[in-house]
Amino acid sequence: MPKPIDHGLQRLALIGGGRWARVLAGVLLEATPATVQIDINTASNPTGMEDWRARHGHNRVRVVTGWPEFDVGHRPDAVIVANAARDHARAAGAALRAGIPTLVEKPLTLSERDARDLVEQANRHDALLAVSRVFLFAHSVGRFASQVAARAPATCARFAWSDPKIEMRYGEAKRYDASLPVLIDILPHVLPMLRAIFGRDAEFVALTISNGGAEIELRMKVAGLPCSISLARNADARRRMIDVEDARGQLRLDLWEGGGRIFDGQEELDKGPAETSTPGPLALMLRKFLECAADGTTDDRLSAATAIEDCRIADQILPVYRRKQAEWLAQRLGRQLDPDISYALSELLYGIAPPEPLDDARIAGVWSAIVDLGAGPLIGILVDPIRRDQELRRLLARAGRSAIVPS
Repeated sequence: MPKPIDHGLQRLALIGGGRWARVLAGVLLEATPATVQIDINTASNPTGMEDWRARHGHNRVRVVTGWPEFDVGHRPDAVIVANAARDHARAAGAALRAGIPTLVEKPLTLSERDARDLVEQANRHDALLAVSRVFLFAHSVGRFASQVAARAPATCARFAWSDPKIEMRYGEAKRYDASLPVLIDILPHVLPMLRAIFGRDAEFVALTISNGGAEIELRMKVAGLPCSISLARNADARRRMIDVEDARGQLRLDLWEGGGRIFDGQEELDKGPAETSTPGPLALMLRKFLECAADGTTDDRLSAATAIEDCRIADQILPVYRRKQAEWLAQRLGRQLDPDISYALSELLYGIAPPEPLDDARIAGVWSAIVDLGAGPLIGILVDPIRRDQELRRLLARAGRSAIVPS
Protein backbone atom coordinates (compact mmCIF):
# COMPACT_ATOMS: atom_id res chain seq x y z
CA MET A 1 0.00 0.00 0.00
CA PRO A 2 1.48 3.41 -0.98
CA LYS A 3 2.47 5.63 1.92
CA PRO A 4 -0.16 8.22 2.95
CA ILE A 5 0.65 11.79 1.94
CA ASP A 6 0.48 14.52 4.56
CA HIS A 7 -1.05 17.63 2.99
CA GLY A 8 -1.44 19.38 6.33
CA LEU A 9 -5.21 18.85 6.45
CA GLN A 10 -6.50 17.80 9.86
CA ARG A 11 -10.25 17.30 9.49
CA LEU A 12 -12.27 16.06 6.53
CA ALA A 13 -16.07 16.05 6.31
CA LEU A 14 -17.73 13.37 4.20
CA ILE A 15 -21.45 13.96 3.59
CA GLY A 16 -23.35 10.77 2.80
CA GLY A 17 -24.71 7.61 4.36
CA GLY A 18 -24.60 5.01 1.60
CA ARG A 19 -22.28 2.40 0.16
CA TRP A 20 -20.20 4.83 -1.87
CA ALA A 21 -19.64 7.08 1.13
CA ARG A 22 -18.24 4.05 2.97
CA VAL A 23 -15.95 3.26 0.03
CA LEU A 24 -14.69 6.84 0.03
CA ALA A 25 -14.13 6.76 3.79
CA GLY A 26 -12.12 3.55 3.49
CA VAL A 27 -9.88 4.98 0.77
CA LEU A 28 -9.43 8.24 2.68
CA LEU A 29 -8.24 6.27 5.70
CA GLU A 30 -5.55 4.65 3.57
CA ALA A 31 -4.61 7.83 1.69
CA THR A 32 -4.22 10.16 4.69
CA PRO A 33 -1.99 10.12 7.79
CA ALA A 34 -3.27 8.73 11.09
CA THR A 35 -3.58 12.28 12.43
CA VAL A 36 -6.42 13.15 10.03
CA GLN A 37 -9.95 12.91 11.44
CA ILE A 38 -12.80 11.96 9.12
CA ASP A 39 -16.32 13.00 10.03
CA ILE A 40 -19.07 11.10 8.22
CA ASN A 41 -22.12 13.35 8.20
CA THR A 42 -25.40 11.56 7.62
CA ALA A 43 -28.93 12.25 8.77
CA SER A 44 -30.42 9.31 6.84
CA ASN A 45 -28.19 6.44 8.03
CA PRO A 46 -26.22 7.27 11.20
CA THR A 47 -26.81 3.81 12.67
CA GLY A 48 -25.55 2.00 9.58
CA MET A 49 -22.49 4.21 9.39
CA GLU A 50 -21.77 3.74 13.09
CA ASP A 51 -21.98 -0.03 12.61
CA TRP A 52 -19.51 0.23 9.72
CA ARG A 53 -17.14 2.33 11.79
CA ALA A 54 -17.30 -0.10 14.70
CA ARG A 55 -16.75 -3.16 12.51
CA HIS A 56 -13.71 -1.67 10.87
CA GLY A 57 -12.26 -0.33 14.12
CA HIS A 58 -11.57 3.11 12.75
CA ASN A 59 -10.91 5.37 15.72
CA ARG A 60 -10.20 8.19 13.28
CA VAL A 61 -13.80 8.17 12.04
CA ARG A 62 -16.62 10.02 13.77
CA VAL A 63 -20.24 9.63 12.67
CA VAL A 64 -22.25 12.84 12.94
CA THR A 65 -26.02 13.08 12.57
CA GLY A 66 -26.66 15.99 10.26
CA TRP A 67 -24.48 18.22 8.15
CA PRO A 68 -21.04 19.63 9.03
CA GLU A 69 -20.69 22.67 11.23
CA PHE A 70 -18.80 25.46 9.52
CA ASP A 71 -18.07 27.72 12.48
CA VAL A 72 -14.45 28.33 13.47
CA GLY A 73 -14.32 25.68 16.16
CA HIS A 74 -15.63 22.80 14.03
CA ARG A 75 -14.66 23.88 10.54
CA PRO A 76 -13.42 21.02 8.30
CA ASP A 77 -10.44 21.60 6.02
CA ALA A 78 -12.21 19.97 3.07
CA VAL A 79 -15.65 18.54 2.28
CA ILE A 80 -16.63 15.60 0.08
CA VAL A 81 -20.28 15.43 -0.96
CA ALA A 82 -21.48 11.87 -1.59
CA ASN A 83 -25.14 11.96 -0.57
CA ALA A 84 -28.20 11.58 -2.82
CA ALA A 85 -27.79 13.44 -6.11
CA ARG A 86 -30.90 15.52 -5.44
CA ASP A 87 -29.13 16.97 -2.37
CA HIS A 88 -25.75 17.73 -3.96
CA ALA A 89 -26.48 21.38 -4.72
CA ARG A 90 -27.67 22.13 -1.20
CA ALA A 91 -24.82 20.33 0.56
CA ALA A 92 -22.08 21.65 -1.70
CA GLY A 93 -23.50 25.17 -1.61
CA ALA A 94 -23.32 25.28 2.19
CA ALA A 95 -19.65 24.24 2.14
CA LEU A 96 -18.71 26.67 -0.64
CA ARG A 97 -20.40 29.59 1.12
CA ALA A 98 -18.14 28.81 4.08
CA GLY A 99 -15.13 29.01 1.75
CA ILE A 100 -14.24 25.33 2.13
CA PRO A 101 -12.70 23.24 -0.70
CA THR A 102 -15.41 20.84 -1.86
CA LEU A 103 -15.43 17.69 -3.99
CA VAL A 104 -18.84 16.62 -5.31
CA GLU A 105 -19.69 13.13 -6.53
CA LYS A 106 -21.36 12.76 -9.93
CA PRO A 107 -23.66 14.13 -11.08
CA LEU A 108 -22.59 17.57 -9.83
CA THR A 109 -26.24 18.68 -9.81
CA LEU A 110 -29.48 17.72 -11.52
CA SER A 111 -29.62 20.82 -13.75
CA GLU A 112 -27.33 23.22 -15.58
CA ARG A 113 -28.83 26.11 -13.61
CA ASP A 114 -27.85 24.56 -10.27
CA ALA A 115 -24.38 23.69 -11.61
CA ARG A 116 -23.79 27.28 -12.70
CA ASP A 117 -25.01 28.50 -9.32
CA LEU A 118 -22.45 26.30 -7.52
CA VAL A 119 -19.64 27.57 -9.74
CA GLU A 120 -20.74 31.13 -9.05
CA GLN A 121 -20.75 30.49 -5.30
CA ALA A 122 -17.28 28.94 -5.50
CA ASN A 123 -15.96 31.99 -7.34
CA ARG A 124 -17.68 34.43 -5.02
CA HIS A 125 -16.27 32.80 -1.89
CA ASP A 126 -12.89 31.89 -3.41
CA ALA A 127 -13.47 28.20 -2.67
CA LEU A 128 -12.31 25.21 -4.70
CA LEU A 129 -15.18 23.31 -6.35
CA ALA A 130 -14.02 19.95 -7.70
CA VAL A 131 -16.10 17.27 -9.44
CA SER A 132 -15.46 13.54 -9.00
CA ARG A 133 -14.15 11.90 -12.20
CA VAL A 134 -12.55 8.65 -11.12
CA PHE A 135 -11.96 7.24 -14.62
CA LEU A 136 -9.84 10.21 -15.68
CA PHE A 137 -7.31 9.03 -13.10
CA ALA A 138 -7.04 5.57 -14.68
CA HIS A 139 -3.68 5.43 -16.51
CA SER A 140 -5.23 3.45 -19.35
CA VAL A 141 -7.52 6.32 -20.37
CA GLY A 142 -4.56 8.59 -21.09
CA ARG A 143 -2.71 5.79 -22.89
CA PHE A 144 -5.79 5.01 -24.97
CA ALA A 145 -6.16 8.69 -25.94
CA SER A 146 -2.55 8.70 -27.11
CA GLN A 147 -3.12 5.53 -29.16
CA VAL A 148 -6.21 7.06 -30.84
CA ALA A 149 -4.33 10.28 -31.64
CA ALA A 150 -1.38 8.39 -33.16
CA ARG A 151 -3.52 6.45 -35.66
CA ALA A 152 -5.49 7.35 -38.77
CA PRO A 153 -8.51 9.58 -38.15
CA ALA A 154 -11.30 7.70 -36.42
CA THR A 155 -14.51 7.07 -38.36
CA CYS A 156 -16.81 6.24 -35.43
CA ALA A 157 -16.78 5.34 -31.75
CA ARG A 158 -18.94 3.18 -29.49
CA PHE A 159 -19.20 3.29 -25.71
CA ALA A 160 -20.92 0.44 -23.86
CA TRP A 161 -21.65 0.75 -20.14
CA SER A 162 -23.78 -1.81 -18.31
CA ASP A 163 -24.37 -2.95 -14.76
CA PRO A 164 -25.86 -6.31 -13.75
CA LYS A 165 -28.98 -6.46 -11.64
CA ILE A 166 -27.05 -7.87 -8.68
CA GLU A 167 -23.39 -6.93 -8.22
CA MET A 168 -20.97 -6.98 -5.30
CA ARG A 169 -18.53 -4.08 -5.24
CA TYR A 170 -16.06 -3.31 -2.45
CA GLY A 171 -17.65 -6.05 -0.37
CA GLU A 172 -21.21 -4.72 -0.58
CA ALA A 173 -24.19 -5.05 -2.89
CA LYS A 174 -24.21 -2.20 -5.37
CA ARG A 175 -27.53 -0.40 -5.88
CA TYR A 176 -28.33 2.52 -8.13
CA ASP A 177 -30.45 5.52 -7.21
CA ALA A 178 -33.84 4.47 -8.58
CA SER A 179 -34.93 8.09 -8.98
CA LEU A 180 -32.13 8.87 -11.46
CA PRO A 181 -32.54 7.93 -15.13
CA VAL A 182 -29.51 5.98 -16.29
CA LEU A 183 -28.42 8.85 -18.54
CA ILE A 184 -28.27 11.28 -15.59
CA ASP A 185 -26.40 8.72 -13.52
CA ILE A 186 -23.81 7.56 -16.05
CA LEU A 187 -23.20 10.37 -18.57
CA PRO A 188 -21.03 12.24 -16.02
CA HIS A 189 -18.69 9.22 -16.22
CA VAL A 190 -18.86 8.85 -20.02
CA LEU A 191 -18.63 12.43 -21.29
CA PRO A 192 -15.37 13.32 -19.48
CA MET A 193 -13.72 10.20 -20.93
CA LEU A 194 -14.87 11.11 -24.42
CA ARG A 195 -13.38 14.58 -23.95
CA ALA A 196 -10.12 13.07 -22.74
CA ILE A 197 -9.91 10.86 -25.84
CA PHE A 198 -11.19 13.22 -28.55
CA GLY A 199 -10.56 16.63 -27.01
CA ARG A 200 -13.94 18.19 -27.76
CA ASP A 201 -17.43 18.42 -26.31
CA ALA A 202 -20.28 16.15 -27.35
CA GLU A 203 -23.41 17.04 -29.30
CA PHE A 204 -26.65 15.12 -28.75
CA VAL A 205 -28.32 13.71 -31.87
CA ALA A 206 -30.99 11.15 -30.88
CA LEU A 207 -31.88 8.38 -28.46
CA THR A 208 -33.90 5.19 -28.21
CA ILE A 209 -34.98 3.41 -25.03
CA SER A 210 -35.68 -0.20 -24.11
CA ASN A 211 -36.98 -2.01 -21.04
CA GLY A 212 -38.77 1.04 -19.66
CA GLY A 213 -35.61 3.14 -19.70
CA ALA A 214 -33.32 0.60 -18.06
CA GLU A 215 -31.46 0.56 -21.39
CA ILE A 216 -30.88 3.52 -23.68
CA GLU A 217 -28.90 4.09 -26.86
CA LEU A 218 -27.62 7.62 -27.39
CA ARG A 219 -26.37 8.86 -30.74
CA MET A 220 -24.00 11.79 -30.39
CA LYS A 221 -21.24 13.59 -32.21
CA VAL A 222 -17.92 14.00 -30.44
CA ALA A 223 -15.54 16.36 -32.21
CA GLY A 224 -17.78 15.74 -35.24
CA LEU A 225 -17.24 12.00 -34.89
CA PRO A 226 -20.35 9.77 -34.89
CA CYS A 227 -20.54 8.10 -31.51
CA SER A 228 -23.07 5.69 -30.01
CA ILE A 229 -23.39 5.32 -26.25
CA SER A 230 -25.20 2.31 -24.82
CA LEU A 231 -26.17 2.55 -21.15
CA ALA A 232 -27.90 -0.32 -19.35
CA ARG A 233 -29.06 -1.32 -15.89
CA ASN A 234 -30.20 -4.78 -14.83
CA ALA A 235 -27.99 -6.20 -17.60
CA ASP A 236 -26.40 -9.63 -17.85
CA ALA A 237 -22.87 -8.39 -17.05
CA ARG A 238 -20.73 -5.43 -16.04
CA ARG A 239 -19.22 -3.56 -19.04
CA ARG A 240 -17.10 -0.44 -19.42
CA MET A 241 -15.88 -0.54 -23.02
CA ILE A 242 -14.88 2.01 -25.66
CA ASP A 243 -14.35 0.98 -29.30
CA VAL A 244 -12.85 3.35 -31.85
CA GLU A 245 -12.89 2.43 -35.57
CA ASP A 246 -10.46 3.80 -38.15
CA ALA A 247 -8.92 2.74 -41.46
CA ARG A 248 -6.50 0.42 -39.65
CA GLY A 249 -9.17 -1.44 -37.71
CA GLN A 250 -10.44 -1.22 -34.16
CA LEU A 251 -8.94 0.02 -30.90
CA ARG A 252 -10.67 -1.04 -27.68
CA LEU A 253 -10.36 0.18 -24.11
CA ASP A 254 -11.86 -2.29 -21.64
CA LEU A 255 -12.33 -0.75 -18.19
CA TRP A 256 -14.19 -3.72 -16.75
CA GLU A 257 -11.60 -4.35 -14.06
CA GLY A 258 -8.39 -2.94 -12.67
CA GLY A 259 -6.73 -0.05 -14.44
CA GLY A 260 -8.07 -1.01 -17.88
CA ARG A 261 -6.82 -3.02 -20.87
CA ILE A 262 -6.20 -1.77 -24.41
CA PHE A 263 -6.59 -3.95 -27.51
CA ASP A 264 -5.59 -3.37 -31.14
CA GLY A 265 -7.91 -5.84 -32.80
CA GLN A 266 -7.28 -9.06 -30.86
CA GLU A 267 -3.82 -8.06 -29.63
CA GLU A 268 -3.49 -6.59 -26.15
CA LEU A 269 -1.14 -3.62 -26.08
CA ASP A 270 1.24 -2.51 -23.33
CA LYS A 271 -0.57 -2.72 -20.01
CA GLY A 272 1.22 0.26 -18.47
CA PRO A 273 2.07 0.45 -14.74
CA ALA A 274 1.43 -2.66 -12.66
CA GLU A 275 -1.63 -2.26 -10.46
CA THR A 276 0.41 -3.01 -7.34
CA SER A 277 2.94 -0.26 -8.12
CA THR A 278 0.56 2.68 -7.97
CA PRO A 279 -2.64 3.67 -6.13
CA GLY A 280 -5.91 2.93 -7.89
CA PRO A 281 -7.86 5.64 -9.77
CA LEU A 282 -10.10 6.48 -6.81
CA ALA A 283 -7.14 6.89 -4.45
CA LEU A 284 -5.32 9.01 -7.05
CA MET A 285 -8.33 11.26 -7.48
CA LEU A 286 -8.83 11.76 -3.74
CA ARG A 287 -5.12 12.46 -3.26
CA LYS A 288 -5.21 15.06 -6.03
CA PHE A 289 -8.27 16.74 -4.52
CA LEU A 290 -6.64 16.91 -1.08
CA GLU A 291 -3.46 18.31 -2.67
CA CYS A 292 -5.48 21.00 -4.45
CA ALA A 293 -7.44 21.76 -1.27
CA ALA A 294 -4.22 22.23 0.71
CA ASP A 295 -2.25 24.17 -1.91
CA GLY A 296 -5.01 26.26 -3.43
CA THR A 297 -4.36 24.74 -6.85
CA THR A 298 -6.67 23.19 -9.45
CA ASP A 299 -6.64 20.18 -11.77
CA ASP A 300 -8.44 20.08 -15.12
CA ARG A 301 -9.63 16.52 -14.48
CA LEU A 302 -11.72 17.83 -11.57
CA SER A 303 -12.99 20.93 -13.38
CA ALA A 304 -16.47 22.13 -12.51
CA ALA A 305 -16.61 24.12 -15.76
CA THR A 306 -16.89 20.97 -17.87
CA ALA A 307 -19.44 19.59 -15.39
CA ILE A 308 -21.67 22.50 -16.39
CA GLU A 309 -21.46 21.21 -19.95
CA ASP A 310 -22.38 17.70 -18.76
CA CYS A 311 -25.46 19.13 -17.04
CA ARG A 312 -26.37 21.19 -20.12
CA ILE A 313 -26.31 18.09 -22.32
CA ALA A 314 -28.33 16.12 -19.76
CA ASP A 315 -30.89 18.95 -19.62
CA GLN A 316 -31.15 18.77 -23.41
CA ILE A 317 -31.61 14.99 -23.49
CA LEU A 318 -33.95 14.54 -20.52
CA PRO A 319 -37.16 15.92 -22.11
CA VAL A 320 -36.59 13.66 -25.14
CA TYR A 321 -36.05 10.72 -22.81
CA ARG A 322 -39.22 11.49 -20.83
CA ARG A 323 -41.30 11.59 -24.01
CA LYS A 324 -39.81 8.31 -25.23
CA GLN A 325 -40.50 6.74 -21.84
CA ALA A 326 -44.09 8.06 -21.84
CA GLU A 327 -44.68 6.67 -25.34
CA TRP A 328 -43.15 3.34 -24.29
CA LEU A 329 -45.56 3.12 -21.32
CA ALA A 330 -48.52 4.20 -23.45
CA GLN A 331 -47.85 1.34 -25.86
CA ARG A 332 -48.17 -1.11 -22.96
CA LEU A 333 -51.45 0.08 -21.48
CA GLY A 334 -53.66 -2.89 -20.75
CA ARG A 335 -50.76 -5.29 -20.19
CA GLN A 336 -49.99 -6.91 -16.88
CA LEU A 337 -47.35 -5.25 -14.74
CA ASP A 338 -43.96 -6.73 -15.63
CA PRO A 339 -40.34 -5.95 -14.56
CA ASP A 340 -39.82 -3.41 -17.36
CA ILE A 341 -43.03 -1.50 -16.62
CA SER A 342 -42.18 -1.66 -12.93
CA TYR A 343 -38.74 -0.18 -13.66
CA ALA A 344 -40.24 2.80 -15.51
CA LEU A 345 -42.85 3.42 -12.81
CA SER A 346 -40.29 3.12 -10.00
CA GLU A 347 -38.07 5.71 -11.67
CA LEU A 348 -40.96 8.13 -12.05
CA LEU A 349 -42.34 7.54 -8.55
CA TYR A 350 -39.01 7.73 -6.75
CA GLY A 351 -38.54 11.08 -8.45
CA ILE A 352 -41.39 12.54 -6.36
CA ALA A 353 -41.63 10.15 -3.40
CA PRO A 354 -39.88 9.93 -0.02
CA PRO A 355 -36.79 7.69 0.04
CA GLU A 356 -38.38 4.62 1.64
CA PRO A 357 -38.95 1.69 -0.73
CA LEU A 358 -42.07 1.47 -2.84
CA ASP A 359 -43.57 -1.99 -2.46
CA ASP A 360 -44.98 -4.05 -5.32
CA ALA A 361 -48.57 -3.41 -4.25
CA ARG A 362 -48.17 0.36 -4.52
CA ILE A 363 -46.52 0.15 -7.91
CA ALA A 364 -49.26 -2.22 -9.11
CA GLY A 365 -51.91 0.17 -7.82
CA VAL A 366 -50.37 3.07 -9.71
CA TRP A 367 -50.17 1.00 -12.89
CA SER A 368 -53.83 0.08 -12.60
CA ALA A 369 -54.74 3.77 -12.26
CA ILE A 370 -52.51 4.74 -15.21
CA VAL A 371 -54.22 2.17 -17.44
CA ASP A 372 -57.49 4.00 -16.84
CA LEU A 373 -56.02 7.28 -18.15
CA GLY A 374 -55.55 6.21 -21.77
CA ALA A 375 -52.54 6.72 -24.05
CA GLY A 376 -53.04 10.36 -25.08
CA PRO A 377 -53.66 11.78 -21.60
CA LEU A 378 -50.84 9.65 -20.16
CA ILE A 379 -48.25 11.02 -22.60
CA GLY A 380 -49.48 14.59 -22.04
CA ILE A 381 -49.11 14.19 -18.28
CA LEU A 382 -45.70 12.51 -18.26
CA VAL A 383 -43.98 14.97 -20.60
CA ASP A 384 -45.04 17.98 -18.48
CA PRO A 385 -42.88 18.08 -15.29
CA ILE A 386 -45.44 19.96 -13.19
CA ARG A 387 -48.43 17.89 -14.29
CA ARG A 388 -46.36 14.69 -13.97
CA ASP A 389 -45.49 15.35 -10.33
CA GLN A 390 -49.04 16.38 -9.44
CA GLU A 391 -50.65 13.38 -11.14
CA LEU A 392 -48.16 10.87 -9.74
CA ARG A 393 -48.79 12.15 -6.22
CA ARG A 394 -52.50 11.73 -6.83
CA LEU A 395 -52.02 8.21 -8.14
CA LEU A 396 -49.84 7.31 -5.17
CA ALA A 397 -52.63 8.47 -2.89
CA ARG A 398 -55.11 6.30 -4.78
CA ALA A 399 -52.72 3.39 -4.41
CA GLY A 400 -52.89 3.73 -0.62
CA ARG A 401 -49.92 6.04 -0.07
CA SER A 402 -49.98 9.48 1.51
CA ALA A 403 -49.99 12.23 -1.08
CA ILE A 404 -47.96 14.49 1.21
CA VAL A 405 -44.41 14.34 -0.09
CA PRO A 406 -41.59 16.15 1.78
CA SER A 407 -39.83 18.87 -0.15
